[in-house]
Amino acid sequence: MGLSGLALATSISAIVGSILLLVNLRKKIGEIRLSRMIMTLYKTVFSSFAMGAISVLIFKTIQFSGIVSENIALLITICVAIVTYIFIAFLIKIDEVKLIVIAIIRRFNVIKK
Repeated sequence: MGLSGLALATSISAIVGSILLLVNLRKKIGEIRLSRMIMTLYKTVFSSFAMGAISVLIFKTIQFSGIVSENIALLITICVAIVTYIFIAFLIKIDEVKLIVIAIIRRFNVIKK
C-alpha cells in the first residue's frame, strides 16, 4: 500500500485513540452530552463547506478579472473567508464561535464585561 497505507493506518490510529480517550473521559467526569457535540460538528462542517465554496468563487472571480495580482487575490479571499465563516457561524448559532469572537473583542477592549 505504500504511503496511502501509512495515511490509512494513521487515520485509524487517531480514530481509535479518540474513542478510547472519550470513553476514559466519560468514566471520569460522567455524561458528556455527545448529541450536542455532534450537532456542533454538523454546524461546523456546514459552515466550513459554505466558506470554502464562497472562497473559491471569490478567488476565481478576482483572478479571472485580472485587476490584482494572485497574492492580493489570495489575501482578499482569506479575509472574506474569515468573515464568511464567522457570519455563518453566528447565523446558525454555533455557541463556541460566539464565545471565541466575544473573547477576542474583549481582549482588544472594544466592549467591557
